Amino acid sequence: MQCPNCYQQTEQGKFCTNCGALISHNESAVTEESNELPAVVEQPNIDHSTSDEPNQSNDAMEKIKQSSVNFGHFFLTLVKKPNDAKKANGNDLVSGIISIVLYSLLFALGYYLIADSFLTMFMGNIGSPFGGPALQSLPFTNGFLWPFLKFIVLFAVIIALTFIGLKLTAINYSFYATCAKYGAYLIPFLLLLAVGYILTTISLYSIGIIAIMVSVLGAIIIIPTLILLEKPATGADRIYLLLLIYILNILACAIIMQSILTSIIPLMNPMGGMLD
Repeated sequence: MQCPNCYQQTEQGKFCTNCGALISHNESAVTEESNELPAVVEQPNIDHSTSDEPNQSNDAMEKIKQSSVNFGHFFLTLVKKPNDAKKANGNDLVSGIISIVLYSLLFALGYYLIADSFLTMFMGNIGSPFGGPALQSLPFTNGFLWPFLKFIVLFAVIIALTFIGLKLTAINYSFYATCAKYGAYLIPFLLLLAVGYILTTISLYSIGIIAIMVSVLGAIIIIPTLILLEKPATGADRIYLLLLIYILNILACAIIMQSILTSIIPLMNPMGGMLD
């Protein structure tokens, strides 16, 4: 230890062996504590949670990048040869889900733009009975968000019914494979839906609406048929089974569409729903 008076090294004790000065025990304790502080500051067990965040972020970005590349190949292949959708399997699940989400987003966006335009025109023509501003905008939640979520639910119902039909016909497809196949077959109908909305924006309403209707009917009727007819069936008769699936899918679609359309009816009231 070091003497606080002469600053020379001395032996442990009450007095300095060099100058005889009294050594305070508190100072000795402080000196010893100061000598031990670096050992306390050193933390051999380092928390790597912060240092792992960049690696986790890089892994997530890499997965997103890989999924984007896979979907791009998936999309281009099926645009060129839609019949290759029958080759889709469980490994294409992410790409299939992306196509389903894109279809729902496109449908909701197109519905929002058309319904908002129609509502604006309708309210502008009838005017306001109170002399105030009659123009109303379609709420984003009612016009876009709820239609998007409801179409996701509709697709989940259709895929579930298709999967049940596959099991009843003894066709051995997993649920993941069924979902991937549905998303693969949906690609051309996604393009048709986009064409329909484009036609409506250039005032070709009749042709545009027909294209949209064919796209929706393809999603609820044609795709389940294509999936169930891919392989020979040894179980239930597919004719009756398909008829049952058609009825249930159309019923589910009608319920979803009714709930979507009724969201704008109160806004079409000249008094903002006060007459209901």
